Amino acid sequence: MGNAKVSQIAVAVVRHEGRVLIGQRPAAAVLAGYWEFPGGKIFPEESPAQAAARECREETGLEIRVGDPLCVINHEYEHGQVCLHFFACEPIHPAKSPTAPFRWVPIADLRNFCFPPANQQAIGVLLADRETFQGAPASNQAHPEQSSQQPKVRALPRRQRSLP
Repeated sequence: MGNAKVSQIAVAVVRHEGRVLIGQRPAAAVLAGYWEFPGGKIFPEESPAQAAARECREETGLEIRVGDPLCVINHEYEHGQVCLHFFACEPIHPAKSPTAPFRWVPIADLRNFCFPPANQQAIGVLLADRETFQGAPASNQAHPEQSSQQPKVRALPRRQRSLP
């Protein structure tokens, strides 16, 4: 995939009161069954921060304030290469519920959900950043360079938490 175009993706890591917004990818999607933060492709006319806000609104129905960048991660999957721009975000109306399949989970519980390999570094940042993310313990998840390129969907039922 040396000549393949890199997909630029904006990701909104929306947090509020020690919780973070995540959703499970549908069965028909690429990386089906994995959990994810709201996000998607950056359009040519928008910045990564603008794309994070738009994608969060489209996927969850929530308006957000986009804060500082958390990290930028380049990763190659079998289906293509991505450059993920993660942003720290917060909801403008925290009492509003997100659209399914998105839901709020405690930041400290992120290790109990199976995320795509490219997200592991960002999750490590969330779990290790004690000031910004309210003292969540450090993660023991593998970093992208230690992760298999194949989805680990078979492990999901064992690790996933049931919906309330």
